[in-house]
Amino acid sequence: MNTETYALELARRLTQAEAGSFHAHGDTVALDSSPSNVGTLQIIDAGSGRTEQTMQALRHSQSSALTPVIVGRHFSQRARDELDSADANYMDDRYLRVRLHSPSMLIRLQDEAAPLHEQRATTLRLGGAAGGVALALLSDPTREWKVSDLAAEGRVSLGAAQNTVVSLESEALLERSGKGPATRRRVTDPTALLDRYARDAAADRKVIARGFLLDNGILDTMRAAATRQRSGTPGVRAWFTGVSAAQLVAPHVTAVRTYEAWVSTAHREDFILSGMGALSVDEGANLVVMRGHKGVLVGAEIRNGVPSVSVFRMYADALADPARGEEQAEYLRETVIGF
Repeated sequence: MNTETYALELARRLTQAEAGSFHAHGDTVALDSSPSNVGTLQIIDAGSGRTEQTMQALRHSQSSALTPVIVGRHFSQRARDELDSADANYMDDRYLRVRLHSPSMLIRLQDEAAPLHEQRATTLRLGGAAGGVALALLSDPTREWKVSDLAAEGRVSLGAAQNTVVSLESEALLERSGKGPATRRRVTDPTALLDRYARDAAADRKVIARGFLLDNGILDTMRAAATRQRSGTPGVRAWFTGVSAAQLVAPHVTAVRTYEAWVSTAHREDFILSGMGALSVDEGANLVVMRGHKGVLVGAEIRNGVPSVSVFRMYADALADPARGEEQAEYLRETVIGF
């Protein structure tokens, strides 16, 4: 979303909050009854709303001659803490905080009923087969991809890959070069594509089993479960994800209350759990097993003896963890993913 679109959204939400009648002009928003430049708000873009982007936007806002409003698609908890600490004006898909000086008032809204308007030419969800294509694109965003290569890497049919790239092109997330057999696609904005994938990928999370694993520490617990499964249930493999798997690539001081793993085969739930050495339990579970399209496993690999999904799928699943998951996801993105 560009700054002009954010300005229109800010004007709408301020007017809807009965703070007065506001209008947007370019990247600024002003109260209709205010003199020129008095109380005019200027949009400062913080991208997806990660802490690093937010801090950069805060520094940029210090040079603004107008009243700055930091905007992002979805501020992380740490980013929002920094904004509150700086007593900054900000807006994302959930929160609005703006202090006006003429007239003097503080407007704070949470969970705004109407989210930021993302204009899309398609309703394609980047889950299932389309999610596999997205993971392939994210794995090498500078590559110029043929559709056939995306189909192979994304573990989907040629038709599914074609539908996905056409949809992403219409959203300006991919750009095309060449014609006919020489046609290639390249990612235009890896950050936006990852944000889009992470949001849509949440719908893939279909829990099929809950169990209890003897916890001997994060790495040892996952490694032991993988060893048992490899010897006890050949042909079945559960791939760890989320906060626990993120410790393999971005060790972070955090408690892991639940281990999460993906399977793509149709084996029975009790067979999968027993193969991992887990007891099936209704209460006190520390293992969650999800079943999804094989595209979920694009980029999966063995790390330190532990089968684990790609860092992009880890990121999406960590965001869904209510216990410090967003913090771990942001750390993974900043230290490993890099965009």
